[in-house]
Amino acid sequence: MPVEGTDFLRFAEGIIDNDDEISYRCSTSRAYYGVFHIARKLLDFSENTTHKEVIEAVKSDNWTLGTKLEDLFKKRKNADYKLSRTNFDKPYAYYHIEECKDVIRKIKKLYTKID
Repeated sequence: MPVEGTDFLRFAEGIIDNDDEISYRCSTSRAYYGVFHIARKLLDFSENTTHKEVIEAVKSDNWTLGTKLEDLFKKRKNADYKLSRTNFDKPYAYYHIEECKDVIRKIKKLYTKID
């Protein structure tokens, strides 16, 4: 069964209650990927499309939203690569998930065509 962007977000919400830093980091990372995959699909981009290409496309249509997506991408990179950073606690992860949900809503509104 294929995985969708919403599955990443649902997984992020499910692991946050494991109550350890690795869960908060993984939750932050997976939530971003939910946004990325949803945006890429709505833009009708291929699976080979890079994060930068998706971010730039969104920026070209809505600068503020694209900049927010770029910020979420940076937070995902911090969660995955900046292991010495210690601000990955439960409130941070919850806040990040809520930011991702907000960006998803706005991206869907921007790219869903309603007749």
